[in-house]
Parts: sequence; structure tokens; C-alpha cells
Amino acid sequence: MSGPDSKTGGGEPFVMVPCRLIDEVLPTLKDTEMRLLLVVLRQTLGRRNPDGTLKERDWLSHSQLKSRTGRAGEAVSSAVDSLVRRGLIEVRGEGGRLLADPAARRREHRRLYFAPGAAVRPMLRRSPGGGGKPNGKAKTTGEGDSYSPGRSRFSGPVDREAVEREKARIRERLARLSAR
Repeated sequence: MSGPDSKTGGGEPFVMVPCRLIDEVLPTLKDTEMRLLLVVLRQTLGRRNPDGTLKERDWLSHSQLKSRTGRAGEAVSSAVDSLVRRGLIEVRGEGGRLLADPAARRREHRRLYFAPGAAVRPMLRRSPGGGGKPNGKAKTTGEGDSYSPGRSRFSGPVDREAVEREKARIRERLARLSAR
């Protein structure tokens, strides 16, 4: 699932992110939540264990999360809580105990291990034949997509006006950056 590296012929490493995650989940996330989810996916789907299997979880400190997302500690903590409540990530203690609420995470004075949550894991499964479809054939965008504009399985109807406002905000920011 992760891209080429020095062992496989060079090239820039990459992480494959399921289309459903991009189409259905990302539009429902706040900026810090999206960044945090992508960091967790990078640390799991983008990393391999010594035996070559994908990592199921990875240890991340609060300072690493702040650095990797570019966000302040309070924003990171709030995003972790939101993603855990929505089942998009899991946080476990060193002993493997699920830390489902902020108080449990604060009480855990050891390492916290982050992993894709129950709502994301089904999107990550691939058939043994490859390609991600049950029959083993590669799926192309639009072919049997379950994506339905205006609806999300993760939070109900998508707020179209909010999406359009966010797009306008991004366009304005890009225009300001390109004018520099």
C-alpha cells in the first residue's frame, strides 16, 4: 500500500488513501481533524513492520502530533477526541487498552498508540486478488462508486453551503499567496 522506496526501486514514498474516505469523510472534517487523520494514516498505512506487513498502529506523542499537523495542542486534543468519537481513529494505551475518552487518555502516562478506527478499517480491506474489488479487478473512479453527492455515511447530509464557503476561502487564500 505504501509507495516505492529505496528497497523497491526508488521514487517518492506515498500512501494510498481509499476514495470513499476522500469522497465521504474528508468533506465532513474540520481542518485539524483532517490533518490528524492523514498523519495517523501515514503512520500506519505508510509504514511497514520488519516482517513487511503494514503497521496496524503507531506510537505518536502529543508534541509529534502538534508538529506534524502544524496545530496547537488544544486543537490537536479536540481533533483527537472528535475523530475517536466518530470511530475514524482509535487510541490505545501501551497495554492495548482502548482509550475512548479524553480523561482516559490524560490518565495514560505511557505511550499512546494511534490506529485507523472502526469506521475506516472496512475501507482499507483489499481482496486477495488485488485491486480492492471483491472480484479482484481494479476499480476505476465512477465504476460502482458508492459516493453520492450531498450525503455522507459518517455525518448525515453534507452542508453544501459550508463546503462552498470553505472552497471560496481556499480560493481567496490561494489568490493571496500567488499574488506575493
